[in-house]
Amino acid sequence: MGLDESSETGGLSIRFRPVMIDIVYVHNLGIARFGNLFGTNSNSLIATFIYNYAWRKKG
Repeated sequence: MGLDESSETGGLSIRFRPVMIDIVYVHNLGIARFGNLFGTNSNSLIATFIYNYAWRKKG
C-alpha cells in the first residue's frame, strides 16, 4: 500500500550554455511519510546547478 504524497510545487529551469540551473518550490515536502519532522508546515526550495564540460562553442 502506497502513500499519497501530494504536495504543491512550482519550478523553473534556466539554461545558458554550458550552464543549466533548476529551481523548485515544494510545499509540505514528505508530510505524508514523515509527519511533522520538518515542522507542521514545510516550505522547501531546491536548486540544482549543472555545468556541461563537454560543450564546445561552434565557430
